[in-house]
Amino acid sequence: MFAFADFIGPHAQFFVYAATLAAAMSSASMFLSLASSLVARDIPSSLGYQLPAAVQIRVSRVTMCLIGLLSIYMGINSSQLVAILGTFGYGTFMAATFPVFVIGLLWDRCSSQAALCGAITAFTMTCICLVLNQMKFVWPGGIPWYTVAASASISVTIFVSLFTNGHAGPNLDKKIRYVIDL
Repeated sequence: MFAFADFIGPHAQFFVYAATLAAAMSSASMFLSLASSLVARDIPSSLGYQLPAAVQIRVSRVTMCLIGLLSIYMGINSSQLVAILGTFGYGTFMAATFPVFVIGLLWDRCSSQAALCGAITAFTMTCICLVLNQMKFVWPGGIPWYTVAASASISVTIFVSLFTNGHAGPNLDKKIRYVIDL
């Protein structure tokens, strides 16, 4: 995209850089907010502790500052780690999203067990594929590693759906049925 913007000229560069900065700031804001609320509210409540709202806000603010500073440090000092984490995140997202959301919302026979198995397969295959990439494994036909993870996840989702029926077919929630019928 940056090469294309350089080719078009300075006006396109302005919009491309502004859009990139906006996307990065939005992603960083979401990451910090989710991580701090996880530490301040979700983890304590899962352990049986209910923190008062004022304490949650204080813990959330401190956590947000610490994670922000740690992220800046990692971004400056270990760019290869940031690239690996970005690739891992994109690959996991792509491999897990297709079977769970697309197949699950377009095929009424997709069961909840199949969606869970597909997501677990996507995560497992992404980890395995990243390890193989680090070992300089050459994928057949030059296909990207995340295609292998997505294909395995899709296959597992469909296969498990054929033998399970939890929240699928006649057991499907009426609200989900309306979405599928759209």
